[in-house]
Amino acid sequence: MNYRATTPRTTLKRAHGRARPSQAWLGRLAPSSVSERAQVIRAHPGQSLALVAVLLPFLGALLMTSIEIGERFLERAMLEDALQQATRSAVQSFDYAGFAANTHRLAGEPQPTRVGCADAPPRSARAVGCAVARRNLAGVRGLAETPEELVARITWTIHPAGGSCTFPNQPPVSSPTPLVCATVRPKMLGLLGWGVWTPQIDAAETLDTVAP
Repeated sequence: MNYRATTPRTTLKRAHGRARPSQAWLGRLAPSSVSERAQVIRAHPGQSLALVAVLLPFLGALLMTSIEIGERFLERAMLEDALQQATRSAVQSFDYAGFAANTHRLAGEPQPTRVGCADAPPRSARAVGCAVARRNLAGVRGLAETPEELVARITWTIHPAGGSCTFPNQPPVSSPTPLVCATVRPKMLGLLGWGVWTPQIDAAETLDTVAP
């Protein structure tokens, strides 16, 4: 029996020097009926809606969290500014008798550290600081307590002739000149009401020595 070498048939056709599949082969890859084509077309909108439904709650929670964090940063800054202004006003309450004698002293008290303002002498540095803090805290947003209740919990440390103050979350502050320090944990609500939070607010102010 004689055999003859032959080239096998292929379904690829050549166009412009490149092989391309035949129409019959492409037909097997496409949907075989109109209903199958419709199902393929209808699958795309459903997939997009499902993706949006999954992402929307996540994006909403992320947006709300960003708003709450921004509000808490603002409220904390307002509290820090109110307490800093109070210590600045307190440190400027000179003991004028000592000032006349060329000594920089505050209107201090026997004990350097006191809480609240109820027993503060009328013209003392603590009384001045409490009055300024009470006035400034009236404009702070997000307080879960009244300004009067918050001022009553402020811890004041007053060193008329200089000294050192310690804070829970900061390094100690020392000064050879009159020094007033204040610290408190206010009760805050935030913007969205996600529970009460209590940031640590510290402030310290001293008088700088002016060179002759």
